[in-house]
Amino acid sequence: MVALDYLLMTLAILIPITVSLLLIIYVTIRTFANYTDIGKSKKTKKRKEKKFQEATDDIPAFTIDTNKKPKIETSFGGGRIGEVYEHSSKD
Repeated sequence: MVALDYLLMTLAILIPITVSLLLIIYVTIRTFANYTDIGKSKKTKKRKEKKFQEATDDIPAFTIDTNKKPKIETSFGGGRIGEVYEHSSKD
């Protein structure tokens, strides 16, 4: 009888303490995960990789010749008004 009373009193104390500690640990981890950078960099990296892998852009790839100087053309509608000018060299 004494052992049963001792066991019940021990459980009555240990169960609330255990539940309280687990709740404190859960809330702490949840708070750190939401309001700090813990885990955010991994989520961002995964999101970027997924976005890159699922890219469905139909834009053709082309190269631009950066050595060629652009021509300036004055036009209006379908007809040309003036001459085609090239930039003068900076000699």
